Amino acid sequence: MGSKNKQVIINGRIPIEALVRDLKDRSEYVRAKAAEALGKHGDARAAEPLIKALKDKSEIVRREAIEAFGRLEYYRVVEPLIEALVHDESVYVRARAAEVLETLIGALEMVKQQCS
Repeated sequence: MGSKNKQVIINGRIPIEALVRDLKDRSEYVRAKAAEALGKHGDARAAEPLIKALKDKSEIVRREAIEAFGRLEYYRVVEPLIEALVHDESVYVRARAAEVLETLIGALEMVKQQCS
């Protein structure tokens, strides 16, 4: 993927470190493909580099970073949090699950208000 060197592929994937490095490439095409690949990787470590990619000068890179966030599926944490809230035997675990869910819902509401 990188314009200057060949990427090593491990288990059918380019290592996350190489993709993060490619997000800094001079070529917007390479940066965009790196953002796309980070989203397909599904690794939470991709979040911070993708947040930085949202500030890229290239619209294509920013768009791919947004798409990558959709593929990372962070919403998957909601179901286990609800499960813990409803079924965990510990009142402390249930309380913390409720707090985290409340924080997530608050963030969504804030975004919703800003978009209105």
